[in-house]
Amino acid sequence: MERVEQALSDNPGDEDKGRKSVMTKKKPEPDRAGLMSAVGRTLGINPKSEIDEQSATPGYVVPPSRRNKVGILTHHDQAVAYQLKALALRERKTQQKLVAEALNMLFAKYHLNQIA
Repeated sequence: MERVEQALSDNPGDEDKGRKSVMTKKKPEPDRAGLMSAVGRTLGINPKSEIDEQSATPGYVVPPSRRNKVGILTHHDQAVAYQLKALALRERKTQQKLVAEALNMLFAKYHLNQIA
């Protein structure tokens, strides 16, 4: 009981008197748009012209081949991934083109426009 009373009566800040607080303010994050603009002016380019305004990540340059496109993710066994890679090498086509071809075949089967 004496320990509890002593703990309650002790002021934990007493031993720190005369010292400065170790707590400091966090520095504000730099303004990314301002930095990009300054870099662009220094290099003589307009960085906004290279940035896709629709991009989810500000400042990320979207390659022309991926503009106005979205990713489609499917999960398959590892063997499927290896077979797709092997087929792409054998046919000298990208995996992107092979998957687009497969999607178009699927769309044709269900009497839909082949838009992939």
